[in-house]
Amino acid sequence: MKKIVLASQSPRRAEILKKAGYYFVSFPVFISEIPNENLSLDEQIIDIAKRKALACLDLCPDKNPSNIILASDTMVCLENSAIGKPENEQDAFDTLKKLSGKMHEVKTAIILLDQGAGQSGPEVTSHIETSQVFFKNLRDEDIWDYIKTGEPMDKAGSYAIQGLGGKFVEKFVGDYNNVVGLPLSALEKIFTSKNWSFEKSALSQIKAKLNADQHLLAVSKLQPLEKIRELVSQGQKAFGENYIQEALEKIEALKDLNLEWHLIGPIQKNKVKYLKNNFAYLHAIDSLELAELVSKKASEIGHVQKVFIQVNLANEATKAGFDESSVLAAWDKLTQLAHIKIVGLMTMPPLQNQALDNQVHFKKLKTLADRLQVKELSMGTSHDYEVALKEGATWIRIGTVLFGERQKVK
Repeated sequence: MKKIVLASQSPRRAEILKKAGYYFVSFPVFISEIPNENLSLDEQIIDIAKRKALACLDLCPDKNPSNIILASDTMVCLENSAIGKPENEQDAFDTLKKLSGKMHEVKTAIILLDQGAGQSGPEVTSHIETSQVFFKNLRDEDIWDYIKTGEPMDKAGSYAIQGLGGKFVEKFVGDYNNVVGLPLSALEKIFTSKNWSFEKSALSQIKAKLNADQHLLAVSKLQPLEKIRELVSQGQKAFGENYIQEALEKIEALKDLNLEWHLIGPIQKNKVKYLKNNFAYLHAIDSLELAELVSKKASEIGHVQKVFIQVNLANEATKAGFDESSVLAAWDKLTQLAHIKIVGLMTMPPLQNQALDNQVHFKKLKTLADRLQVKELSMGTSHDYEVALKEGATWIRIGTVLFGERQKVK
């Protein structure tokens, strides 16, 4: 396995790598970024990135031959002239005024040094990626309002497409991540061409197995807030909780993150009043009586609650849920409830089963969903999600693989 050493202090480049699931260490270096004007624009930017990489090679104490040093530099170019970071607010205004109503280019150079390439020194790989960004016509007052936020002051071109500056962009052509500061798609093509393997997070490994219609629900039951925030930093937005009270506390504590919350555990009827509109989905509607109560409480606040109907296909006495015949019998009444929207079915096969043993239950749920004409299937957990995905799961509920072992209930 190779290891990335990121020769950058940019939080944006670090975030791109983190969301892609790569483990890496940061070793920022500080060099003069004044371009060599005797070179072309492409050569200038490659030269700056290469100087960063070589400085990291010299200064970083970690000389592991498995290291790949990654250095990068981004340049905004208008009419074949480079635009750097603004020196002051007036400079930022003048830059944005120049970009108004025009197309400009964003060029990012990446340099990769393979420390284990050979005795003659590290192997150097370079690449430059160019994207086109088209700005709207900007009003002076809108430019000044943006400058007063402080966002433009450390950005090449005086704007951040991933931030408030995105409102100035009419369209872009190319890799969005390149405009942010690191062309991820080009970087990964180089990794593939070199046959380099990198350790990646469990989150990214699971997401790589999903198609466009399949979603990962991170089960955060009994997990601390810092572990949830870590997954959010890697790009995870949907979280599942089992207990209403614990869930509500986390929703309040993490409201700044704009997450999507699912309630996946059994719902006691006396707790339905606390649901309100806090959950995007309820995964465990296990009786007609519960469905009616949820619909009634949702109607009181003018809300329509999305739900999954829980089906106990293994007929386990220890688990709630409709059996196959009772869900068919109750279906007309369930679908007539005005303030719940049935999006699909959920099942929990026997926990003691081996993964392949649960295939029959997943197949049954898919057949039943087709018969009832619903599309979503909530099925599959840490030990059997790959089987569930093959049988049509659209939501897999993963806890231990992502978070590690849960805290013990006191």
